[in-house]
Amino acid sequence: MTDIGDLLRQRGAPLPNAVVMETEVRSEGALMLQALSVPSWAANLRMSSVLAEWRCTLVREDLGALQAFLKTLLPSGITVQQAINEAFVSLDIGCYLGTFIEEGLLTDGQATVRVLFAYQSAKLTGVEAINQAIHNLLTNPGTLGDAANSLNKLREMWRKGSDKWEGGLMMLSEVNLYDPGRFPYTRAALPTP
Repeated sequence: MTDIGDLLRQRGAPLPNAVVMETEVRSEGALMLQALSVPSWAANLRMSSVLAEWRCTLVREDLGALQAFLKTLLPSGITVQQAINEAFVSLDIGCYLGTFIEEGLLTDGQATVRVLFAYQSAKLTGVEAINQAIHNLLTNPGTLGDAANSLNKLREMWRKGSDKWEGGLMMLSEVNLYDPGRFPYTRAALPTP
């Protein structure tokens, strides 16, 4: 058997082996952002100062039912989503942007669903008037019965969810924070311009 000391004297100490290591990038669950594509039936999208949202969490079975509902063709040959959008456009309310599921879907067998609308009107002033127009559509639809029924069904599915939230985003440059009638607390808290 050869002595280690003899080997070191004969050949010298071995050089350390250097291996190039590839770097690793971790996202730690961060979502990749993708552009929100507007469906072709919502191509009439206009700039809006108000976005309205219904948000809830649905279980897998309810998600499947919602997806099937959204793909349903009405007797007129359009989907329920198209019917809602066309009603909003024809009533000069704005448009229905669609129903979306958040990325990272089906955590623990459920996922967050978001229903988005863009309110914009040439003749209706204020969110209150737009809200009244939507109420009128639902209570007295006239020839827009398919849209009213579809919107009611969509709302019913939203109600089945947990963690329900409803609200809107108003473009700050369009909001009069000093209107004491609509924003009494904010008016009291801010100095007069």
